[in-house]
Amino acid sequence: ITQLKAQDQFKETIIRQAKLVSEAAMNDDYESLIRYTHPNLVEKVGGEEAFIKLIETTMKSMKSGGLTIESVEVQDSIVISKYNDEYHCLVPKVIVISINETKIISKSYLFGFSDLKGEHWTFAEADKLQSKSGKFFFPEFQTNIQIPPQPLPMIINFKN
Repeated sequence: ITQLKAQDQFKETIIRQAKLVSEAAMNDDYESLIRYTHPNLVEKVGGEEAFIKLIETTMKSMKSGGLTIESVEVQDSIVISKYNDEYHCLVPKVIVISINETKIISKSYLFGFSDLKGEHWTFAEADKLQSKSGKFFFPEFQTNIQIPPQPLPMIINFKN
């Protein structure tokens, strides 16, 4: 019963905050990006200024390479679970990127962390949490939520 109560209680907040962090880099909204990115990620790259510089460099590099993020859609089929003294959640999202006459539609997951109040969530890309680099950012990471493998992107070429 507590799992279901948590689902209802936090779902709206999670969706709103996941949208903010997902769209923040696209919109140069670095305040939201910092606020809703898990602090381990910000600290391990050297703090807020270094983190913002990394994001700016990444976005410029994508744009100069012809990549455009067209949309990020946070989906509402969220999994929420209590783990020790915090809540965790898994939030599916779909990103549409275009490059030249090609669209890449990619599904991935945000992994969210919150204290037991569930009012403020911070996120990390779920697939990165279990990777080698994930161990650097989250050496003690454990959860009771199963993180699915990231599906292969769908590639649509509009050139005939």
